[in-house]
Amino acid sequence: MSETIIPVVVGGIIKDGKILLIQRKKKPFQGLWSLPGGKVESCESVTDAMDREIREETGLHVESMEFIGIVSERIDEGEKAIGGHLIHVFLLNVQGTNMTKNGEGKLQWFPLEDLSKIEENAIPTDLFIISHMLYPKHKGSYVYVLEQEQGRYFVKEVLAI
Repeated sequence: MSETIIPVVVGGIIKDGKILLIQRKKKPFQGLWSLPGGKVESCESVTDAMDREIREETGLHVESMEFIGIVSERIDEGEKAIGGHLIHVFLLNVQGTNMTKNGEGKLQWFPLEDLSKIEENAIPTDLFIISHMLYPKHKGSYVYVLEQEQGRYFVKEVLAI
């Protein structure tokens, strides 16, 4: 990862007390569970990016979206910042539940009360977004700093702004 802050979108899809997560195939965070989403392309609005990413990763169609907030994520290696993301967080309503296979990763529904069971295998920032912003719904903005050490990620600092 370069020292660039990349604008991304993530969408929380919650149905029947479960949230949809994807196990990432690509770096960064390869192999970890995360919220569906991805990079905002050049000259693309965040809402168009959210709609596109959900279609690409799940095959589902977004019926409505609610902007919940922004998380400024920085990733450190030791004392040096090595990259990060400006994460635009949305709560989504989607049409149906029939998902299609994709090249981005495995999709799975997880009970919201059991997310601690996947804590070691999930992106810490995404678990924070779920538990502090999406469920229960709490709009806000945060600075979230991760420490990367030997391919693992640890929470270094969280600030509400």
